[in-house]
Amino acid sequence: MSLRKKKAKKAQASFAKGVMVLLVAFILLGGLLFLNFKSTKDIENTGKDFCRTDVLPEVTAILIDHTDIFSPLQRTALEKHLQETASGIRKNGMIQFYSVDSIRSSVLKPDFYLCNPGNEDDLENKVGKRLSTVKKNYEDKFTHILESGLDKVLQAGTAQESPIMESLQSVQVTSFTGLDRKAERRRLILVSDLLEHTNRLSFFKGVPDFNDFKASSVWQLVKSDLHDVDVEIFFLRRESAAKLQTTKLRDFWVSFFENQGATVTRFLPI
Repeated sequence: MSLRKKKAKKAQASFAKGVMVLLVAFILLGGLLFLNFKSTKDIENTGKDFCRTDVLPEVTAILIDHTDIFSPLQRTALEKHLQETASGIRKNGMIQFYSVDSIRSSVLKPDFYLCNPGNEDDLENKVGKRLSTVKKNYEDKFTHILESGLDKVLQAGTAQESPIMESLQSVQVTSFTGLDRKAERRRLILVSDLLEHTNRLSFFKGVPDFNDFKASSVWQLVKSDLHDVDVEIFFLRRESAAKLQTTKLRDFWVSFFENQGATVTRFLPI
């Protein structure tokens, strides 16, 4: 083989090798960009509530009792705990806020709800994290909407009655019942002084023994199905009700939830 032919063959091999390297590089870059696009589209939802119709890994319903005003200390503590709760919801999980109210005319509807779109930590690759604006969108949009919604919810006016049990029934139906609410995790947070007060039942006349209550007709009217629901109670202490807010009150509500299939995972005095 002549020297010219050898050089030509070597040049062709080098060219083919270069093309192959470029092709692999383009494939890798395309794959990274696709993963970033997919992750970003999953996170940067277009809806103002950031909620998707095809994915619901968890639902957290927060029921707030406005029987009395919150002290400045209670309000600050609640803002902190509720913001931590919302931020801890996994990507695409939903958080809903309800106010305790009568359901004689209609069921309760959320005062405010929002889904966590995820932040840049949910992206699937390092290139995506560098190229994405997810963190800015998360902080500017999701966090801002959450803080604004919380402010409105915690400013709601006081109420004369406190139908906590009826409200819990309504939340159970709205948040946890139906195929569209078949989430992997279902959580209920009750923010209340736990003093049920209606024409039918008032704890201001004395906190009942739960076993006696369970044998009454009222239990049949207010119980619901809370199986597989984790319950957290943010217990609002009232100086004016210190004689009623005892361990007997706490034990009543723990039994109340457990007898409906729920698991009380937290009892936090505030």
